[in-house]
Amino acid sequence: MSTLWTEPESHTAWEAYIDWPRHIASVLPKPASDSYQQIFLRLKGTDQGQARLALKTLIDDPAAGYLMAHDDYARLTNHTDAGRVFAAWCQTGTNPLDQGGLFDLLDMGPPMARIQAPAQAQPTAVAADWQKDQPIVAAIDDGIGYLNARFTGIAPDTGQQQTRIRAIWLQSDDIAAPDRSGLASCGKVLVASDLDAMLKNGQADEGAIYSQDNQHMGGTLRHRATELSSTHGTAILDLAGGADPTDQTNPARDWPLLAVQLPPAAVDDTSGMGFEAHLVQGVRWILRNAQSMSATAPIIINISMGNLAGPKDGSGFAEFQITQEAETWQASTGQPVRIVWAFGNSRGSRQVARLSLPEMGATSGIVWRVQPDDLTPSYLELRSDAGASALALSVTPPGASRAAFIKLKPGQSTSLMQNGQPIARTYHIPERKLSADVIRPAFLAVALAPTGDIGPGAALAPAGSWRIALKSHSDKPQTATLEIQRDSTLPGYQSRGRQSYFDAPGARAGGRTQQDQTGLFTNAAITRRGTHSSMVTATSRNVFTVGAVQATQGGARLSPTHYSAEGADWTVPGPSLCAIAEDGLFLSGVLASGTRSGSVRPTNGTSAAAARITRALALSSGRLKANHPPQNSSHIDDFDTSKCTLHPVSPERVQRLGRAILGAGSETRTRRP
Repeated sequence: MSTLWTEPESHTAWEAYIDWPRHIASVLPKPASDSYQQIFLRLKGTDQGQARLALKTLIDDPAAGYLMAHDDYARLTNHTDAGRVFAAWCQTGTNPLDQGGLFDLLDMGPPMARIQAPAQAQPTAVAADWQKDQPIVAAIDDGIGYLNARFTGIAPDTGQQQTRIRAIWLQSDDIAAPDRSGLASCGKVLVASDLDAMLKNGQADEGAIYSQDNQHMGGTLRHRATELSSTHGTAILDLAGGADPTDQTNPARDWPLLAVQLPPAAVDDTSGMGFEAHLVQGVRWILRNAQSMSATAPIIINISMGNLAGPKDGSGFAEFQITQEAETWQASTGQPVRIVWAFGNSRGSRQVARLSLPEMGATSGIVWRVQPDDLTPSYLELRSDAGASALALSVTPPGASRAAFIKLKPGQSTSLMQNGQPIARTYHIPERKLSADVIRPAFLAVALAPTGDIGPGAALAPAGSWRIALKSHSDKPQTATLEIQRDSTLPGYQSRGRQSYFDAPGARAGGRTQQDQTGLFTNAAITRRGTHSSMVTATSRNVFTVGAVQATQGGARLSPTHYSAEGADWTVPGPSLCAIAEDGLFLSGVLASGTRSGSVRPTNGTSAAAARITRALALSSGRLKANHPPQNSSHIDDFDTSKCTLHPVSPERVQRLGRAILGAGSETRTRRP
C-alpha cells in the first residue's frame, strides 16, 4: 500500500504523547466527552493579589471549564502563601494558552474522566503521638500494600499493632467533582486512624480490603495492583523504610511513613507522560503532610519511576518542578528535604544514538526497528546541539522508497497517510520556558501508530525497519541525539507495548556480561552513554540519583549491573552514587516484601538501589539536619559512616557508579548462606 507524507502544517500540540492518540482515536480509547487535563500554571504580574483573584474567578466560573483541588484552592485564597505555581484541571477542548495574560502554562497532562460526585477535601495527616524527631520516609510508586506488617509498629501504651503510615494518597484514573463547583479531587486519602481501624489488632484481611478499595475506586476494568502477590511499590517502600514491628533493634521501626500510589493508567503509560503530573502533585502533598507531622524532621522521598527520552539537561517539567518544590520548601521552612531518584535500567536497550553532521548539507541516518504486535504507539525524540531548526528529517517506513527530507518550523507537523488514515506523524515541539533561567529546548518528535491489530478499521504502522535520516541546515558542525521513548509493559500489567530499538553497523559485538551479541563496537552510532532516565538531570544538592551494583564474593566485590545506566558528557556525568541491587547467585535482586504481610520476593533494578539509599539517608537523619543549608556540603556528606558504609569510586568509573557505592549493612534482610 502506498504511503505519502503531507505538507507541513501548524499544530497546537503541547506534546506528541498527548496529541498523537487523538489522531488514531479508532485505535486507542477515546477520552470521555466530559474529560479534563491536569495543568500546572505560574501566575504572571507583579500584583499577585490581583492575579490570584482573577484565577479564583476563573476557577469559580462553571462555564470557564477549570477545576482545582481543595489544597491548591486553599493556597490560592491564603494571603500568606507566596507561591505562584498552582495545579488545576482544564476541560478537554479548552485551551489554557488563551489565558496567557494571566498565567504561563508549565505543563499539561493526558485527559482524565470527570465523575459526577461530591468533591471531598483530601484530609491532612494527623501527627498523633509519634516521635517527632524521627525521619519521615515517603515513597511515590505503584501498588503499595499499605496494611503490610512491615509498615506497622507497636503502640507503646497498649502494645497493639498500629500503622506507621501516617497517610497514603490513592490516586485515581479520574477526578471527582460536583455539578457546579470549581473544586475537584483525585482518588482518596487514608490517614493513620483509617488504617488502624482496618488492622483491628492484627486481624485484617488484607486481600479483601484491597479488593474492596480497588472496586470502589475503579471497578473491575481497572488494574488492581494490590491484589497481586508482589507489587513494585510494596517492595520499594519496604526497602526504604520497612521493618519487623517486633524487632526493637531496628531504628526503622520508629520511622513514620507517607505514601502516594499512582493511578494505574498513568503507570501503564510507560512513556512517562501519564504520571509526570501525578509525581509532582505527590511530592507537593507529601511536603504539606510532613510538616503537619513535624516542622523539623528530615523528609526523604523515594521516586523509582522514570522514562528514557527527554531533554536530559534539567529542563524536563517533572524533574524541574520537583527540584523546585524541594529547594523552595527547605529554604522557606528550614525542614531538610531529599529526593531520591532511580537512575534507570536501559543501558543495554539500544534506545539512544548519536549522529554527527559535520557541515551544511551533511546527512546521516539510522534504522529504527519497530516490533510486531505492539499495541501501543511508539515515539522517537530528536535533539541537536545546534537546535531543532538546524535539522531536516526523513522518515521512511519498511519497504518504501526513501522519503524526502522535510524541514519543520517550530509548531509545525506532518503526517504519513495510508488509505486516508495517519500511521505516523512528525512534530517540531517549540522551546518552553520553565523559569527565567531554565528553558526546555525545542526538539523533533516522531510518533508511530501501533503495529498490532486491536480492532477493525484500525490504522496500523508496519513493523520492521523504519529508516531515519537527518540533514544538516547549520553552517557549523552539529551532533544529533536520538532517543526512543520507553514502551515496554511493566510486570503485572496486561502485555501491550513492545520496545522498539535502534540498529546500525557496529551494534552487534559480543557482549561479555550476558554472553550474547548485544555489545557495541567503539564506532557505533548507538551508545550506552546517556541511557539514564530523563528525570534525573536536574542537578541539585537536594536530589540524589542512584545506580545499581552487584555484590559477589560475599560482598567483597561490587561491580555495576549490566542494566544500570551511565551518564555522558552531553548530559549528567553519572549517578550521585550506587547501591547494591543484586546479591544472589541464582535469584536476581535483593529481598523485599511481597504485597501481603509475611511474604518475601526478590526485586532488583536501580529502583531497589534507590530505596536502599533512601534508607541510608533516613539512618543518617542527624547528618541531614547538620547539613542545613546543604549548599556548603556534598551529597556524600549526608551519610553517617558510623551507620552505613560508603566505598569511594575512582574518577574513571563515575559514569557508571557516581562518587561512591553504599555497601552492605544498612539493609534489614539478608540471604541465608
